[in-house]
Amino acid sequence: MVTVPQMIGLVTDSGAHLPDGITGVVPVEVVPLTVTIDDVDYLDGHTLDPDRFHAARATGLHDIVVSAPSPGQFAVAYEQLLEAGCTEVVSIHSVSAPAGTVQAARRGGHSVPVTVHVLEVGTTGFGVACCVRSAALAIASGAGLDRITAEVNTVAADVAAVFVEAGWHHAERPLVTVYNGSVEVVERLDTAADAINAIAAYAVGLSARGSLCVGIGYTDNDSAVLADALDAALSEVASVHTVMRYRIGAGHGIHTCPGTAGCFVLPHA
Repeated sequence: MVTVPQMIGLVTDSGAHLPDGITGVVPVEVVPLTVTIDDVDYLDGHTLDPDRFHAARATGLHDIVVSAPSPGQFAVAYEQLLEAGCTEVVSIHSVSAPAGTVQAARRGGHSVPVTVHVLEVGTTGFGVACCVRSAALAIASGAGLDRITAEVNTVAADVAAVFVEAGWHHAERPLVTVYNGSVEVVERLDTAADAINAIAAYAVGLSARGSLCVGIGYTDNDSAVLADALDAALSEVASVHTVMRYRIGAGHGIHTCPGTAGCFVLPHA
């Protein structure tokens, strides 16, 4: 009897803002969320890029809705991994993803001849990308489903985020932290320098729990300046061993303001 080697592939939705190459050699498919602007549907990251999305939001004149992919879209992603040689699929999504995302991921798995394990994680945005990255590292080391699930759940519980959530035209900028599902405005800032110092201090404060992996995100050109400065500041911190950059798209951007920037921080990465 010939034993087929196990090959596990990964799937997530575009709300994870997954950077290219984050999963290494482990195959991954990203299923786009649907973004509806004034009754016209777009596919997040395909027919609608972050620039167009944030420009539409900034005007305040458009009706914008972000919704879940269909089961058929997930089935296509699973089939692509099957064609790439995968024998199992782990599909990772936020519990706060657009309504119906997790259900669609499960239903899509019913129509393909490959086992699909759907994991719901208690983080959001790039925090989901951190979970996908941890799953890829576990898969690359030869881990099975139990260990992959444990690694993903650990990351989801440990990852924290801090963002400045206001455009530069506002008089003050709320500093928002997100940890273990709890969102809190911890400070209000007057200048960009204050924002950089506050975000960097929050991130470095987590280094007591171990070395840090940091994902720096931003919405638009205005906040890219802050992201660059934050990248430079954190790259000089000894406890920060990995810095990744990503663009905040529709999945997270629908809950933020134009001009938003900040970072997700993962200890022990």
